[in-house]
Amino acid sequence: TGSRRASSPGSGQALEDDPEALKMHVLRLIQDRFRGYEQMVFGLKKRVIKAENDEELMTTMRKFGSVTAMLENAQALSVENAMLRLREQRYDSDPLLRRRACPSVSP
Repeated sequence: TGSRRASSPGSGQALEDDPEALKMHVLRLIQDRFRGYEQMVFGLKKRVIKAENDEELMTTMRKFGSVTAMLENAQALSVENAMLRLREQRYDSDPLLRRRACPSVSP
């Protein structure tokens, strides 16, 4: 039960003992791997076509130039938001500086 030797289907003989069975097994593994690669390429091509047809995505890419530039911009905005949040908390205790709704002015 401790043996990890794979046996060929039908014959019951270990793959290591039959070079032809081992070659066929390796060939099947290679074919399975290539089939997986083909499916992955097909899926990626579909995603590229979908992305190229997405006008909002293309507008965003034109605006930022690259995903890296967009991420850097997002990081800078996160830092700025954190600083603004700290400032707001600092001045929140002052009743004159708190946020409040402005009354609408009638003409």
